[in-house]
Amino acid sequence: MEPNYIRLKEILRDELKKKFKNGDLFYSQNYLMKKYRLSYATVTRALNELEREGYIYRIQGRGTFVSDLPEREL
Repeated sequence: MEPNYIRLKEILRDELKKKFKNGDLFYSQNYLMKKYRLSYATVTRALNELEREGYIYRIQGRGTFVSDLPEREL
């Protein structure tokens, strides 16, 4: 069985491909914690993975945004 952060990452990656476009504001950490009833650590790890893979980027104090990198699969 996959860890929760991997399952969340896959769910969020699918949503990024279907519901968001480049530069859009992405879900907040608090929203994801409440929606999926997961811990801060689990949500943070999933978001860190998505950021590392180039799907999102974060600006402290402003939020998480959908990446506009051309290599990202859409």
